[in-house]
Amino acid sequence: FDALEDVQDKFAATDASAPLGNGVVINVATPSGTNQLKGSISTAYASEDWNADNNPNGQANFSSIRQLDLSVGGPLYRDRFWFFGSYRKAKRELGINRSVDQLAYHEILNPGWVPFNNTFQGDSVLVKAHGKVNDRHMIEGFYQWDDYPTTSNEAVDNANVQVQAYGEKGYSARLNSIWSN
Repeated sequence: FDALEDVQDKFAATDASAPLGNGVVINVATPSGTNQLKGSISTAYASEDWNADNNPNGQANFSSIRQLDLSVGGPLYRDRFWFFGSYRKAKRELGINRSVDQLAYHEILNPGWVPFNNTFQGDSVLVKAHGKVNDRHMIEGFYQWDDYPTTSNEAVDNANVQVQAYGEKGYSARLNSIWSN
């Protein structure tokens, strides 16, 4: 929750700073440093049992999640250089809606078949450092890595599991300089 300091959405008519000026433009800013060391831990949990029995005629389309978020930020060198970091571990399971007839037919056609769910799990890391070289020059850099493999299957086909992944590495460095007033 602490990985975002500010989010700005621009819809339809955007100003001249937006590339091409059409569609949606989203600007996201991560937190900047502070001389106070702070951090947070949060978790989200929803059990499959909370909504997995709402289909009396088969298997329900449910969702479960276990997620951990950690963040910490503070000074590297007081009043000059700061850091911020966050980590997320997420595991989500999505039940596939199947009727009683589908379950029965598939068990007849494929003896030993066991119903399965789709999954989503992965990790996300962000590390950022920035500071003042002097009153006219500031530097900053960040590194981000995330990896979220997911499975996407038909209601009865677990032999051809489709695994998709999104995420990867991102990094940036920037020098901001003021040359005159």
